[in-house]
Amino acid sequence: MVEQKNYWSKFFQRQLTRRRALQTAAGAGMSLVGLLACAAPAPSPTSAPASPAAPGGTPRPGVTPTPTVATPVSGGTLKVAQVGMTTLDAHVGSGGSLAWQLVNLYNALTTYDPVAKPIPDLAESWEIPDSRTIIFKLRKGVKFHDGADFNAQAVKFSYDRVMDPNTKSTARSRVAEIVKSYEVMDDYTFKFNLGSPSASFLSTVTSAGSGVQPGYVVSPEAAKKLNNDLTQQGVGTGPFQASEWRMDDHITFKKFPGYWEKGFPYLDQITWQIIPDATVQMTMLKTGDVHFVTEGQTKDIAAVRADPALVPIVQMSVGYIGMYMNQRKPPFDKKALRLALAYAIDREAIAKAVFFDVHPAMQGLFSPAMWAYDPTIKGHPFDPAKAKEKLKEGGAPDGYAFTAIIASGRPEHLQSAEAMKEMLSKVGIKMTLQMVEREAASDMYVRGQVQGWLGQASSSPEPHRAVIDRFYSKGTRGPANIDPEDPDAKAIDALIERGDSTYDLESRKAVYSQLQKALLDNNFIFYGLVWRAVSQVRRKEVMGYAPSADSVVTFFKKTWLQK
Repeated sequence: MVEQKNYWSKFFQRQLTRRRALQTAAGAGMSLVGLLACAAPAPSPTSAPASPAAPGGTPRPGVTPTPTVATPVSGGTLKVAQVGMTTLDAHVGSGGSLAWQLVNLYNALTTYDPVAKPIPDLAESWEIPDSRTIIFKLRKGVKFHDGADFNAQAVKFSYDRVMDPNTKSTARSRVAEIVKSYEVMDDYTFKFNLGSPSASFLSTVTSAGSGVQPGYVVSPEAAKKLNNDLTQQGVGTGPFQASEWRMDDHITFKKFPGYWEKGFPYLDQITWQIIPDATVQMTMLKTGDVHFVTEGQTKDIAAVRADPALVPIVQMSVGYIGMYMNQRKPPFDKKALRLALAYAIDREAIAKAVFFDVHPAMQGLFSPAMWAYDPTIKGHPFDPAKAKEKLKEGGAPDGYAFTAIIASGRPEHLQSAEAMKEMLSKVGIKMTLQMVEREAASDMYVRGQVQGWLGQASSSPEPHRAVIDRFYSKGTRGPANIDPEDPDAKAIDALIERGDSTYDLESRKAVYSQLQKALLDNNFIFYGLVWRAVSQVRRKEVMGYAPSADSVVTFFKKTWLQK
């Protein structure tokens, strides 16, 4: 630990050159590949295509998409390295990381555009006659994998299934907290009656989110035939259908010839090969035994860029890494002392040294992967003098001490924490680190048992879902860590409520810009360190793939293999 501390002291006194980075590697305990990635120049335009434009023509930062060629080729089997699998049921269980890929089997009423705005999927359109009613007009001529017709009765069956306690759907609460009732109006019209206005509901019924989704529509006939057990069958309306299942070995999705979007998919099959070890995944990718790695490692990016057979796909995520603070416990019950912490930390330096600039320094809460992103919002600047002013203002001119917990098994989090500890010590703030088991870390914070928790959030592309649990005083994580009588907390609660009750998208965006500024002005409950980027890797023959707005999701409808 002494060697690592010396490294950080040296690093933050000067900018690392390539030679200095190599000289420091052994003492820091950092990998040679990682430091080369940190020191290496950015890829040229020929090796990393320009970021795609968001609606309106504005480039989206943080994305390196897959280039396309003129003529797609049909046929072939795409082999994908996957960490694990437990179920293909759209409504039950976490499903392991394969649950992120259920979008290849199912559709829902809505999906996401490239910046996570809800757009039509199985619904052709919708109308909102009043703030508590949403009516969906459904597509005609859509078939399930078993040949059954998609219609409003199938939508009702799917939501009945989610809401039935016997199903034990992990998505049930997301519907129950919003929906008062729903009904079939005719064969191709379906209505939801909401308990209160909820603009985020259009994302609740989406198909492109990560994990189990309440909006996925399953075949009623298949569910009945299989006694409601869709673990290995996953019968939906998506471009692929489940074909073969071998637990802990592989699973195969084959092309659904009756898919409603004519001309897709191009691939004959996707084989998800279960390979838990990231090093083995990369070895198999290099040898051509697999074509695609869904969860590449940050440390491998430099080596991937140097391999002519491989192409990195770096996608800005909706998640983030930072430190949560308990505002019911000293010292974080004082705004000035929270702000002192914010000014004492150099996020840009940590993003470079620990995350090799793959995970960029966090500014507002919402990343460029989201429609609520506001490029004018900037995080707290690194300003030790300002930090000392805030310490004096908060009644602690000589600094203060606190303990932060870190989940075990996350080396980048530990490296970040050590860097933060070194920086904070320069202004008199003593940060003690406590390592705990991963499952226990979140639970300890939710119960209000800690002063601080350095961790990551796998957030939602929908801004309301991204804030409701963590920043709302009445949310699932708020009560133990936020004083609801605090004037700042009341103001933030009001903005959260206004954001979800406002249906006009531009008006909502303005509310969420206000919310992000309020969170920063108070360093409220959370200090944001970096936005997370998810890195995937493909072989060069994989074409037509585009990252999802919810970047852990891999959707292969338009992907093909170049011969």
